[in-house]
This record gives sequence, structure tokens and C-alpha cells, in this order.
Amino acid sequence: MSFFVRTCMKSLLLIVIGFTVSVMPAATALELIRKTSSAAIVIPAEAGPYEKFAAEELQTLLLKSTGVALPIVADNSQEITPAIFIGAHPANAALAAKLNEFSTRYDRFAWECKNDRIFITAPSNSALSYAVWDFLEKTTGIDFLIPGEMGAYIPRLDVLNINDRTVLEAPAFDFRSYSINADSYNPDEHGFNAGEMFRFRNRFNMWRALDPADTYGWLGSGHSYNHFLPITRYAAEHPEWFNLQADGSRKTTPENGWQLCLTNAESAREFIQNAIPEIEGMKARGIPEERILLCAGANDTVAWCLCEPCQALRDPDGTWSSAVLNYTNLLARELAKTHPKVKVLHYVYSDYGRIPSKVAPAPGVAACITSWTADGSLAVNHTASMFDPVENAICKAVGDYFAAHCRGIMNYGYYGHYSIFVPFPMVRQIAGDMRGLAAYSNVTGSLSETHNMWATQSPNFYIHAKMMWDPSQDEYELLANYCRKYFGPAGELGFRYFDLLQQRMNSLDRMIGTTAELPAFLDRDVLARCRSLIDAMKPMLAEMDEATRFRTQMVIDGFSLTEKFVEAMELFNWGNDIASRNKILENIAWIENYCQSPVGRFAFEYPMVEGELNQIRMGLQADLLNLPEGNSRFGGSLMWGGGVKFYAVTDNMRPDMWGYLVPAGGTGTLKLPLQAAAGRRITGLNIWCVPDKAETDLYVVADGTEHLVARKLDNYRQVSIPVELLGCNRLEVVFKSKVEQANQYGLCGLNLEMEVR
Repeated sequence: MSFFVRTCMKSLLLIVIGFTVSVMPAATALELIRKTSSAAIVIPAEAGPYEKFAAEELQTLLLKSTGVALPIVADNSQEITPAIFIGAHPANAALAAKLNEFSTRYDRFAWECKNDRIFITAPSNSALSYAVWDFLEKTTGIDFLIPGEMGAYIPRLDVLNINDRTVLEAPAFDFRSYSINADSYNPDEHGFNAGEMFRFRNRFNMWRALDPADTYGWLGSGHSYNHFLPITRYAAEHPEWFNLQADGSRKTTPENGWQLCLTNAESAREFIQNAIPEIEGMKARGIPEERILLCAGANDTVAWCLCEPCQALRDPDGTWSSAVLNYTNLLARELAKTHPKVKVLHYVYSDYGRIPSKVAPAPGVAACITSWTADGSLAVNHTASMFDPVENAICKAVGDYFAAHCRGIMNYGYYGHYSIFVPFPMVRQIAGDMRGLAAYSNVTGSLSETHNMWATQSPNFYIHAKMMWDPSQDEYELLANYCRKYFGPAGELGFRYFDLLQQRMNSLDRMIGTTAELPAFLDRDVLARCRSLIDAMKPMLAEMDEATRFRTQMVIDGFSLTEKFVEAMELFNWGNDIASRNKILENIAWIENYCQSPVGRFAFEYPMVEGELNQIRMGLQADLLNLPEGNSRFGGSLMWGGGVKFYAVTDNMRPDMWGYLVPAGGTGTLKLPLQAAAGRRITGLNIWCVPDKAETDLYVVADGTEHLVARKLDNYRQVSIPVELLGCNRLEVVFKSKVEQANQYGLCGLNLEMEVR
């Protein structure tokens, strides 16, 4: 018997018990709904808007499930029967007292079935609707799988019997969220955008709760330096606030990855002065200080400053973990003077993602542990939980340190991957992450950079939402329940499909999370096994209701997109002929056409897909050895060599996960030939590159002579090749990279703009 069948039998047994059999001595089963039901939904005589909202949600969803419209009655009488009492109704007073004895956590709620009445209550407006949705899920099976009406699972019931029971619930995490962009495909629901309503129904409360006063506020972003101290506003008057460069000057323009000076107390005071109006704005909306986070994250690039005080804080492992934490501490101490209950969130990320050796967190600092995987950061292996003590020992040690030294701890995951839009199965990993967080006594919350890849990654989002509330749940039972509801008659096939992908992820030695890894993850055997399951779903479409058919067809189409993208990446990684190049571009065009269709725009977050496709296309759209007349572009990411590997000659450099690696602290060379079409000349050439931490010099070989063009290239700085080196049919661009430590990257990205006349 398969796991799916075992799980569904267990779930079915629970439903039967809950509907028809008493599980408590002398308990009575309330027949709440039959076609001739006389039950009512009762709200207080002076009900507020959110009590009315909760009652309307209950009424609407029960109507869709049973065909019976229970009336909503505003009356303080406790004698109405049979009835469902909502909110602060006097009949709910005893249950409310029991709930407050059970927990004091925000967002707690309770519901109880007793004799012929049901009581639903919560101390906050948002949690009252959480209670209604929880009641419906546990008694009818109603669930919300993806945004919109097509994403709601609403079983059709002729009779609804509910046994006597009391449910008291409180969340494991205070802050709960993942990012869902505005949903233009689905119509609004109950006065809200469908994407927003999906967030509310999944009990998310960061950035915006159902009732804005119940929000857990997040000010700024993970990268807030520019938000609170924009360089374009302050650099002219206060250059000392910004990072010192090797040449003795300060960064004064937004290009080239600027950061703040990490020891400047004056800028920290201005940072807080700029943040205070936003804090006060949240308080004016009813959000107390203890539910506000001020994010102190550095800009989204390497954090550094070469002034003497900052250099003194550089950690022995070469990271800037102590220096960045030092600036967070400056902010926390300044903010404590006026708003001591606001937490200052220290972003543990990139080259400041290790245990600080020279500075400890100040009082008031909370930590956000990321699962970002770039070189020099937490280096999380996605085949295991980010808190796995073996597979992710660095991240686990970092989490343990900050949990022991901070006011709170949370994680920032990538459960809907930032660039991978094909299946990225994370069910086991999410469960491990949530349990790892819950093991810390001062856990604060969880959030994820979750792009809307509903056709391929939606189980991740479902599991994350459920386990942020209760990490003790079995992740595979959740997955089986999800598939039963999502695919209907194809539920077992859906479970086997997602489970196959999950087990494949679990079996890998390492998965960083780059598109270049996909052919090794989704190899031809795995794709063939997935295809057999997907094909078996197709005959079942005819027996599905409209919503189930919509969801299932979207997964079927999503797998076709997966096949085409993996084939493109396989050719991009290892192909080297024109036929390969043309096939890659053909597959990209198919993917774009689907993603730009109405359903495709819902199924995939197109801007993210487009960005990744452009990275690939940019390394293919120009033939560097036969450049046509006019202007051409070439380049992009150099993960596993990118498109550059089709042309470049390297010495002491090799393509690796993030770019071209220089081993053993040496010097590597990459030569890239450029040749115009016959009878044409190269008349213009602009270059941008990402040398990461390497000291990289740029040369051009023209007419057989090598010329130095620029020393110590900065990330993303444009270099224009002097006109006197142009005007020939062929030249070579040469990068010479020297690294400080063994196995650092010499080049991680390269863009060229070429003019041929």
C-alpha cells in the first residue's frame, strides 16, 4: 500500500469520526446542516465590521459546500438554537476565558461544538476569521490551495454533522508570511484582491493582516541602507557616512555596490531619525511597538568598508559579520532611547552571514537567518534543512549563536525559488526548518521569498503556511492531503509526482539552487518517470469539476514547461554547436509564449521567469566570432561558465557554480575573442563585469599587441575600450584575476556591448 493511500485512509477515518461518531463520553453530534436547516449564524447586536466579515465568510463557504444559506442574525440572546455564535457575543464568554488560560500568544483562537450550538471566538479581529477558516477546514475539509476561486477546495456536502469538541489554537511563530504578488488573473474576493485573501486565509500577518491593526510590521526590507539613508540624498554632504575604497575615496554614487561605513555613529542617528516617522505611522494604525521590526539589512551586495575602524572589525574568516552587526548595534542603541520595544532586525546574509567574532548583538537586536547560498554566505545545501547539523553545519551553528544572543530569531527562506521556476521540492526541508526554528525558545517568525510559481512549486507554499502555525505536523501527510484536494481523482498520481521530485531532491549530495544544476537534478530518467505520471492524469480531466480540472491542467502544462527548460539548460551547459543554440532559443520562445498567456501569467511569475531567460539568451544571441553589423549584446551570469565558455580560453581558471574559479590563491586568465563579420570592423566596445572579490585587470589584444585598459575592476562598473584600440576586424578581451585566498572567483558575470560597422 502506498504512503498516499495509507495517509488518505487515515484522513478519511478522522473525517468519519468527526462527522458521525462521538469521540468523547456522552458527546452529542450536532446535525448542523441539512436541506431544511434552521440553524443561524449569530453575531453581537453591535457587531463590528470584522465580526460581520467572519460571519459572511462562514455563510458563503457553507453555502458553496452545502447549498444551504444560514441566516446571519445580530442578537445578544444566548438562547438561540441551533446556532453558531461569532466573536464577542455574550455566549462566547466562557470559551474566551478558557482560550486566555490556554495561551497569551497573539492570533490565538478557539471554537467549540457543544450540544446544538457552536462557539467561535478570538481576542483579535484577524484571528476571529482564522478561527472560522479553521472550523471549516476541520469539519468540512474546505481548504485554500492556491489563490482565487479555482484554488479553493470546497467539498459538496448534503449533511454536516459535527461532534462535541473544543479546539484551542495558538501559533508557534508570531511573524508569518511569504511573498505573494498582486494577482491579476483572479477576481477580487470578499472585498480583497485574491492574492491578499489567500494570505489572510493562510493566517499570514506580516506586512498586512486582515485587520491592519493586527499586522506585524516590517519596516524597510532585507536591504534597508538605501531606504533609510539613500546615497543620492546624503553623499554630497556626508561622504564619510559611506564606505571607504582602496584609493582613499568614499563611495558617493549608487553604482558599484555601495554600503555604509559600518562604524559611523552619526549616520546611525540619522538612520533612526528617518525610521521614527514610519514607526509612528504604524503605531497610529494601531500596531504596538512590540509588533514592529525595523530591518537593518545591508545593501544587496558584498558589505565592506576599508576605513581603519571598520577594518579592525573584519573577522578572521574574512567576512564582515562583526562589522555589519556593529552597525546594527548602533541602530538598536539609538532606537532604544525613544522606542525600546521595537526590534531591530539583523540580516544574517552574504559575506556577513557568519558568527561574529568581535561584536555581540546589542539588547533589542533580533536576527533573521537567511538560506542564501552564495560564496561567503551561509552556503546552505537545499537537499537538507538549513538547520541540519551535518549537511548545513555552518547555518546551524549561526542559528544557535544568534538564538542564544538575540532578542528573537527568524528565518528567511527561498521556498519558491528566486530564479528556478521549475519544480524545486522543499517539503522535507521546510519541515526541518520550521522545527529547527521552533526549537529555539525565542523564535519570532518565518518568511520566504516565494515567487508565484503555482504550476510547479505550490506544495512548498502550502506546507510552509501550515507548518508556520504548527511545526509538529507530518509534512508528508500534509502533502498527501494537499494532493487529494488539489487533484481530486488524480490525487494519488499527484502525490506520486511531487513525492518523486522530493525524493530526488533528498537523494542529491548537494543542491545550491542554480538553473545550471537542473539537468543533474531533473535528469532524463526522472523526467521520464514524471512524464508517465503526468500523462496518466490527462484521461481523468473529464471527470473533474471545473476548479480541479483547472488546477490539474496547470500542473500538466507546467511540467511541459519544465521539460523544455531543463532541455535548454542541458544544451546550455554542454552543447557547443549552432543546432544546440537554436534549440535553446526555440524552447525559450515556447516558455515565454505560455507564461504570457492569461493562465500562464497566473501559473508563473513572469518577470522572474523573463529575467532568468534573458540571462541565458544574452549569452547566446550574438555569435562572438561572426558579429553582424550594428549593435550586439552578450553576457550574463557566468554560472558554470555561461555562454562565455563556448568561446573563451582560460588559464588557471575553471567554470564553477558561481563563475570562473581561480584556485590556490593564484592568478587566472580568461581570453575572449571577438571578431566582426567579413569586411566589417569592431568600432565600439563597452564592458561590465563582476570580479567579485578578485583583483582583476582588463587588457585588450589588438593587432597582436596586448594593451592594459583598466586595473582593479569594480563590480558592474562600465569600461569603454579606447577608440585607438578599435577599428580592427578581430581583437581579444583578456581578464587577469588575482585572488587573496584559495578557490575564489575571478569572474562571476560579464556583459558586452559591441558596435560593428
